Amino acid sequence: MTNAEPKLPAVVISEIMYHPPDIGLNGSFWNDSEDEYIELANRRDQAVALFDPSAPTNTWKLSGSVDYSFPANTYVPGNGYLLVVSFDPSVNPTQTQAFRAKYGIGEEVALVGPYSGHLDNDNERVSLLFPDTPIQNGTTNGTTGTTPYVLAEEVEYSYNSPWPSGPDGFGFSLTRLNL
Repeated sequence: MTNAEPKLPAVVISEIMYHPPDIGLNGSFWNDSEDEYIELANRRDQAVALFDPSAPTNTWKLSGSVDYSFPANTYVPGNGYLLVVSFDPSVNPTQTQAFRAKYGIGEEVALVGPYSGHLDNDNERVSLLFPDTPIQNGTTNGTTGTTPYVLAEEVEYSYNSPWPSGPDGFGFSLTRLNL
């Protein structure tokens, strides 16, 4: 008898650009954190809500090296992708277009951000969490809920072996081999 396949959520972390090539100017170099991103992929044919439909303000979030709470009414399209970036794409259309052009990302892929923190170029962890059923706590003026979060997935990466060296500043992202 063989073991069953591991159970994975419909939405997974599919790619992390944690160390884009450093920016150089006049012999000085610095970390290009503006071109970092985390890509989420939807493994299902149907769109997946990154919020609790019964409590839309309870949204999925990223934690670890970066923190980001997805806006209410955010979906990842069926068999599609969503990128979380370090800047606010709704505020800076010029930066958004430059980012899309740099990575060849079409308009069909939503960009959201900014996240707080940064993707470290060494050892780091990124966690994807989804909201569970709120726990109701009694108060004198009704009830208020506390929302527990469930770990959907976690990636702990490094620039050391057995991790590939290409994503460590050479222009490649850390990419999941099999969705």
